[in-house]
Amino acid sequence: MLPFERKEKIKEELLKGYININELAQLLKVSEITVRRDLKQLEKEGVIEVFHGGVAKLIDTTRETSISKRQSIYSENKEQIGIFAASLIEDGDVIFLDSGTTTKAIIPELVKKKELMIVTNGYLNIEACIQHDLPVTVIGGDLKIETMAFVGPLTNKMLDSYHFDKCFLGANGIDYEFGLSNADPNESMVKEKAIKQSVQTYIVSDHSKFDAKSVFKFAELDEVKIITDSCPERYRSCSTILLME
Repeated sequence: MLPFERKEKIKEELLKGYININELAQLLKVSEITVRRDLKQLEKEGVIEVFHGGVAKLIDTTRETSISKRQSIYSENKEQIGIFAASLIEDGDVIFLDSGTTTKAIIPELVKKKELMIVTNGYLNIEACIQHDLPVTVIGGDLKIETMAFVGPLTNKMLDSYHFDKCFLGANGIDYEFGLSNADPNESMVKEKAIKQSVQTYIVSDHSKFDAKSVFKFAELDEVKIITDSCPERYRSCSTILLME
């Protein structure tokens, strides 16, 4: 069994619940050293969590988590993604940033740009713009506390009034076949609308979101460019992937 196949099998087993290294070694018919190496790689990729004693569990990246939890996950990766994304923004651009910890990471770099129009539905993005003395246009609506995003009919109607040069969005899931998805239907609608109103769309996401599906699809892979720190091998040939490596 090839390393890629072993890792896929490990993920399949972890979907059933917790499992230890000894059980995996017997199941895969390999040494515990090999299993530990595979688990270490999967943990590095943000796919699993390994506990004391060699017990592992799968991390569910497709469900909505609170903004406070998400801000602490892969914070350095998100900062680098933010810097890369900001380098694609030109003076005078009209941009949309949806709510998310990775889109928020773009904002500190925007102080270097001139005559930008920043539009957002993210409460924390608004705070970040104020903190960096950047003018910001707010898309209002119903505030979703878990993600601090304005969503709903009013949000979508307001977006109809704008034309963006570029929009930068997050995603809960990025899947080779299924496309891009999100855990919340209202946020997915905002993303769909922003894509429709934009000349160019960029998904800003760390590696943990790949090979994951959430409930509500909002775009195909070929509709966007994906800015990420890393991704599984089969995505690397896609013209939509912008790797920072």
